[in-house]
Amino acid sequence: MATLQAPIITPGVDYPVLPRGGACLVCRRRKQKCDATKPQCNECVSAGRGCQYEDDTYRTRTQLLQDRIAELEAQIRAAEEKKASSSSTASEYSSDTSSILLSPSPGLSIGRSSSASSRGASRTPITPTSFSAEDVFPAIVSPSSPSSIYSTPDMFFSYSKSTGPDPSPNVVTKLLDIFLLRHSQCGFELHLGRVMRAVQPGATEPLTPVLLDSMLLMGCYFARENELKRWENEFFERTKRGIEENITLAHGGGDGKYNSLHHLQAMIMFGLYYYFKGRLLEGHVHTAHATRLAVALGIHKLDSRIFRVGQRVEQTPKQPFEIWRWHPRDPVELGEAINLWWCCSSTEMAGSTLNGLPPCVSLEDDVTTVWPRLLPEFESGQPLPDDNYSVNSLLDPQTSSIVTSVSRDNVKSLIAKSYILMVWAAKLDIERVSNHQGSEEWWIRFERCDQAINQFMETMPPVQLSRNVEELAYLIMVHTVIYCSQLQLHNALAEFELAMGAQRYPNGRNPDGSLGGISYARCNQACRATVLAAAIVMDIDLSYLIMFIGIAWVCVAEVLIREIPRLKRSGFEAEAQEKEQQLNLLETCMVRLVATYPVLSLQLKQLQAIKAQQLYL
Repeated sequence: MATLQAPIITPGVDYPVLPRGGACLVCRRRKQKCDATKPQCNECVSAGRGCQYEDDTYRTRTQLLQDRIAELEAQIRAAEEKKASSSSTASEYSSDTSSILLSPSPGLSIGRSSSASSRGASRTPITPTSFSAEDVFPAIVSPSSPSSIYSTPDMFFSYSKSTGPDPSPNVVTKLLDIFLLRHSQCGFELHLGRVMRAVQPGATEPLTPVLLDSMLLMGCYFARENELKRWENEFFERTKRGIEENITLAHGGGDGKYNSLHHLQAMIMFGLYYYFKGRLLEGHVHTAHATRLAVALGIHKLDSRIFRVGQRVEQTPKQPFEIWRWHPRDPVELGEAINLWWCCSSTEMAGSTLNGLPPCVSLEDDVTTVWPRLLPEFESGQPLPDDNYSVNSLLDPQTSSIVTSVSRDNVKSLIAKSYILMVWAAKLDIERVSNHQGSEEWWIRFERCDQAINQFMETMPPVQLSRNVEELAYLIMVHTVIYCSQLQLHNALAEFELAMGAQRYPNGRNPDGSLGGISYARCNQACRATVLAAAIVMDIDLSYLIMFIGIAWVCVAEVLIREIPRLKRSGFEAEAQEKEQQLNLLETCMVRLVATYPVLSLQLKQLQAIKAQQLYL
């Protein structure tokens, strides 16, 4: 091992204290003392060596690297100035438009995503007589009529200078209108009225900048005009930077200085944006980060919908990095947090299924947050059900019949419960693979899950074309997910029934001429119901659907692909032809869905390849 060499010192020589870089180059390289005598130091003269000092032309290696860095930085600044100049020239800013820009709201700056907006102690209370988001934003109720709430100049604020150019008020108007039309697909769970009031100048609690950046980013994604699409990269960078730079503030959700719910909402939408763009792994990572933030804030343990004044306990962190537990300040904020948790966890579970990766929060974790409700219920002043039903109540024999009777549930609760049941079914299927016969305890949980799914299917609201497009899209998703859960639970048992029938009877037919048993019949029912729901999709805009519905369609299509040849071999030509029609319908729906969510193109190609290999052999 190399050791440090002590400086060489000549006895009897009085060495002066030299400034940095004052020694000659030879003594410096030899790591020996130097008296800095010029033109030649005494050390070099006594040793008979040539002596050399730095001059104006000599540059050390460190200095050369610093010069190169300065040169590159100058080139970067020149490129940025050129880009900003060309963008400002191409933008159409009339004198009238530029004159209406107002000062930014206090603490709000889209351009500075790293600045934290203050979370004021006062908030405008929402009473039953206050306006709702639907009253202020008619575009949410009627997608055919574009919103005009930002058509007046005084609704705008100016952008602070950032690394890139700033959009015009007209661009912001269009992007926000698009986002309002598509907010349900973006996983937006905050109160729209509050959020949009916070955008206005003079708001008592300005909007957290990273949330606004993420809203405009989603507007860019769903936009079709090139004038709007060109801002997508800019808002992507601002959102990413805002999430990274303010994550520490977001973890301090209980100190009242930063709106952690706004930050969590931005993280959820940013993860969905990655999924929309086909970047599966990054989407999974960002949604997992959002889920971990929610867990760190304690949002997974909101076991009551009732807001109790004074329930918040003041905390004094004992360590610099201790995490504050989040507490709501009013009933609406409590409802926002509950809905955000279920949106976050459902997205993370669906993304895990798409990626084949484990979720960061499993069903065994102690999740006690109650099922979501619509936000108007929290602000109406009407009493809310004070139950503590959550994940484990779905399969609890004492509460399952109550929780899975969903005829009066809202669409958000239906989505959350159907996702959990699908995860339970998949978990049981995985356990069955490791234990082919299944233990007694496994069969007990299987029966409970089967009963819960059946109860859910019997009581869930029907899909009717008379509903508005957003509610219809949610219900189609619910029906598809719950029938896919039934398919996941019974598919392996159906294959076992068919295998046993093939051993006992000719052509695999039962004595009554049928195939399989109870599980096989359940799978047929699930496939048929999924296709019926997909048939309704043909009459609506598929961009209103949640992208994860494509996973369920592919799952059902793969079952149909395996089943059609079996039916033909057994002589069930009519049934095989019916399932071919069902398969073609699902494939058509997938093709249309890929046009909105290109991330599903890989699943579609795999489905078509399997179909070509197995169906027509």
